[in-house]
Amino acid sequence: MRLPAVLLLASVAAHVDGASGMDHVRPDAPAAPGVADGAVRLAGLGESVPALFLKLVNDALKGRIDAGTIRYDAPSSVVLQEARLLDPRGGVVARVKRVRATLSLSELLSGEIVVSHVELDDPSLDLVLHDDKLNLLEALTPKKPPTRPRR
Repeated sequence: MRLPAVLLLASVAAHVDGASGMDHVRPDAPAAPGVADGAVRLAGLGESVPALFLKLVNDALKGRIDAGTIRYDAPSSVVLQEARLLDPRGGVVARVKRVRATLSLSELLSGEIVVSHVELDDPSLDLVLHDDKLNLLEALTPKKPPTRPRR
């Protein structure tokens, strides 16, 4: 998925400003302009950088990922605490105490979100078949088919 240029700039700014290890941020917390409460905020966008990453992922999936807290660890990791994966019907598919997703820096700089590594702490799955489809696969299916790179 392509990232807006402002998000890339904010990611670089977070790294330059030493935002690594910033405090936990609730993804649905009210936004404030500038840098507030340890979260990098994008001017005019009401969301923190990690919440924006999560929004982009949720916009791409048929399912949804919710998290109790979320933080950005510069230069390229997003950490979610008390995360849940929901299927398209809203049923809980998975619960994870903590998940760290590391993004590929080279892809990030070109405007793509590519997860290069995922660490899960205390995962729990509730797998169910709906009309011969596994809820886990339904939740992780992209809303749109991936586009092929142009040559």
